[in-house]
Amino acid sequence: MEFHSDKLKRDIIKAQGYLDKLNQVGYLSQVGYIHRVKVDTEIYYQHSAGATNYHSEKTFDEKLAEVIKEKFDVLAALTLEKMEAEYKAQFVKEKNYLLHKLAEIETIEKEMA
Repeated sequence: MEFHSDKLKRDIIKAQGYLDKLNQVGYLSQVGYIHRVKVDTEIYYQHSAGATNYHSEKTFDEKLAEVIKEKFDVLAALTLEKMEAEYKAQFVKEKNYLLHKLAEIETIEKEMA
């Protein structure tokens, strides 16, 4: 049986491995770097009935991608913190479930004895 926290933990490990490629020397002595950042934002706002619901702005997205690339170290650290927090919260939820199941098992074991 696999719990959601197992997947979240694997995701953290994969993300860390992904980030570890940055600044490492690889094939032909090339150093890992951020090659591309894609941003595609969309804002929901409807001024009136029949008006456009979803709005996007390509120039803004391009500049936002530049900011993300410039601040990548900080944003990556914040992203890993968020992933860790979500993993821990999920793991605690699963603990409560497992304690409940353990109590059921112990009841069944007593009945079987």
